[in-house]
Amino acid sequence: MDALVFDGYQAWGSNVALPVPFGMMAMTCVGVKNSLVASDRTIYNARVQIEYFYDGKPEFTINSALWWREPRGLVTASAVPIIDLDANESQRFPVYMQPVGATQLDPPYPQSAMDEHRQTRSLRPGRWLLKITVSADNVEPILGEIEFTLIREQGEERLRIATSGQYGAVRLPLLSPSMQLSETSAPSRFRRFGFPGLCFLIAFICWAIQKGDAAVNPTPNWLVGLLWYSLATILAVLGIWFWNQTAKRHIVLRISASVLVLALMFWLAFGPLKQEYLREHMPPVTQPVRTPIQPASPELIPLPNREAEPARKQHVTTPHRHDGQSASGPNSGAVGTVTQGPCSNLQVGGSNNPATTNCAPLPFRTLTEAQKQGIKQFVDLLPPTVLVTIGSVIGSADGNSYAVQFFPLFDGHHFENETTPRLRTGFTAAFTGVFVATISESGPAIQYRNALVDALVSLGIPAHRANGSKIPTAGNLELVIAYRPEEVAPH
Repeated sequence: MDALVFDGYQAWGSNVALPVPFGMMAMTCVGVKNSLVASDRTIYNARVQIEYFYDGKPEFTINSALWWREPRGLVTASAVPIIDLDANESQRFPVYMQPVGATQLDPPYPQSAMDEHRQTRSLRPGRWLLKITVSADNVEPILGEIEFTLIREQGEERLRIATSGQYGAVRLPLLSPSMQLSETSAPSRFRRFGFPGLCFLIAFICWAIQKGDAAVNPTPNWLVGLLWYSLATILAVLGIWFWNQTAKRHIVLRISASVLVLALMFWLAFGPLKQEYLREHMPPVTQPVRTPIQPASPELIPLPNREAEPARKQHVTTPHRHDGQSASGPNSGAVGTVTQGPCSNLQVGGSNNPATTNCAPLPFRTLTEAQKQGIKQFVDLLPPTVLVTIGSVIGSADGNSYAVQFFPLFDGHHFENETTPRLRTGFTAAFTGVFVATISESGPAIQYRNALVDALVSLGIPAHRANGSKIPTAGNLELVIAYRPEEVAPH
């Protein structure tokens, strides 16, 4: 059995004289009883909320209706918003009252229950529904409903209250737990939900936001993300307008709260959606070069400081005749114009002739401003979870300086917060150009590796795809600067 039970619906024992403007009033009350007789336990802080519906629509709510406490021992009769109920004690609260004598109410309509400030609301002619909730500390609340109709009798100024037959009904559980609140009798077009409904709504909003994040990460699709973000926003706004703690607030407050929710959801959704939209609408790569996939090399080692190698001077000797004149003519024995390889020897025929050596340094690779801008634009479209480690092969004269030019373009995506490129060992002369590697040919980083290689190729940078990277975390990339084609790999 419930701790609190309804204990009747009846008129107060006698008319009550209330201060101006009320006058003499006949009150109709609902009784509530503490049924914890077996444990002889007192119920503390019992309070009443009454929602008034007119013609099926919410009209107003009395959050703390006054109890009309009957005298008990040394306690005199009084009207209070909260009472304590001893075991088997019953007390009553008015649900409406009607003037029966002289009154200054204008018009002299029946009145609602009194709130904690001893104020009432006028009840105009028509159909009324009262939803009653009685709660207390550490006990389950009880619910009840009372329907009545205020009828204007012909030739009479005052209204008559009818509660039976076609004019109304009383649905109070009383002392019988089997008499439950009828859920089918609610006349409101939309039922407001209480605290459990709010909890469900918040949970669903969180789930919808999670779906939005999932749509723009593992399986990118900005339209799906927009759908889920929009659903979360709509549910949040509906919660403001239909939760019973906010639905009765002033419309300006509800509109302000709705605008705040819209701004918050825009702030949460715009960044990820914009990034995903730009990624999906990236301009197509012009004539991408598809190169065979090659395995990346072994261990990564920390990069020491390296000094730029001084350029060596080029010594080229023009062939001369023994008589001191330059060799020329068809029978001169001159070899004509000869293109020498790097650091190769050239000896013009005869004996005891000097050999010439061409050791001019190869030009260092550099990034143009257009290439830097193109790489930076691509990096800005990468998800923040994709990290990149940058390095160069040992033995390449310009590998480190070339890697240093790439490094700042990947700010915000450096693996393990690296501050300088790394140095890689174990590469052969077959590795030339720039390699972008992943751990394997399966995983979420494959699409970003392929897109980065295609972007580099479109910018005029010879780039190749690779796997077998030693990055310890799947989903990240490794960019390695390999040899120049003119270089010979060390053995």
